[in-house]
Amino acid sequence: MKKILLLGGTRFIGRVLMEQLLENGDYNISLFSRGQTNAELYPDIRRITGDRTTDDVLKIAEEDWDVIVDISCYFPLSLRQLLPALEGKVGRYVFISTGSVFDLDKLQNKVLEENMVQLAFTEEQLRAEGEYVHYGQKKAACEAMLMSADWLDKVILRPSIVYGRYDYTDRFYYWLHRIHTQEMVLLPIEGTESINLTYVDDLANIIRKVLEMKKAETAYNVATYDVMPFSQKLESIAFALGKEPTFLNVSKGFAETQNIEAFKDLPIVTNFDGRHIIQFSTAKVRRDFEDCLTPFKQSVKEMADFYNKHGWHVPTTGMSLEREHQLINAITSPDNYPA
Repeated sequence: MKKILLLGGTRFIGRVLMEQLLENGDYNISLFSRGQTNAELYPDIRRITGDRTTDDVLKIAEEDWDVIVDISCYFPLSLRQLLPALEGKVGRYVFISTGSVFDLDKLQNKVLEENMVQLAFTEEQLRAEGEYVHYGQKKAACEAMLMSADWLDKVILRPSIVYGRYDYTDRFYYWLHRIHTQEMVLLPIEGTESINLTYVDDLANIIRKVLEMKKAETAYNVATYDVMPFSQKLESIAFALGKEPTFLNVSKGFAETQNIEAFKDLPIVTNFDGRHIIQFSTAKVRRDFEDCLTPFKQSVKEMADFYNKHGWHVPTTGMSLEREHQLINAITSPDNYPA
């Protein structure tokens, strides 16, 4: 029975992974966390309580582990402190990184492969407070630390934007909810922006498979499907939900005059310039994990089934329905809509 430690396991990716491990495997699982998020989950699972940004992180090195799955590392100084203490005490270290480690300014409009150039980082950036301050640089630093540990068997998984049940950001759910509830839905720049996303169940499946692989490649860019235009995503969501909304184009000019912010007001939409952001090549992940990947429409159907069962909540991100209705009125009134 493999002895596994999850750093984080009760919020989103870790929660889905825990469900899969408990349902599909025979593992001796422990969780390391502060015990503040969904503390009532998994009452029979052993917990090591601690704050990984303090010396508490060294509790991990007090025993041996077959696999450590690190989902919650946002601060590389924590990893820098932990790694030396783990030598000889861990069989494999699975690190959940991000597509944001790539230097997109140098790689604009390129489909990202695993060995492409990453962001440079400074010590000052690594010490910055806040999980998402210099996020890409911090994750790139974590990867560099792991790679420099020659003694360590490590697997680095870099998801794109992750979507699925339990996603507390509601970034993808925003669009699911809009299409589920509204007859008219805003469509940024004719839906031309193209990125690929990562379904949380697929990421968890890949992690689970990595636990058992005798030899895995060091790094994988993890996207569920090939690059897909945003309009195709929304049309696929509508098809999966059995809805036929009218999509109203939000041009760059209209976004500017109405102070509409990409990603903040319209989640997942990264810009209004038509630039392609975080486009992963899926060749490597498909080669080794084809059986773990879910077709996009099926993933949407699974999410819809989940919310039909557990209830549809108002999204916590994106613009309000009131503001969206005001914008829809402006778009459908020719006198207000700029060319």
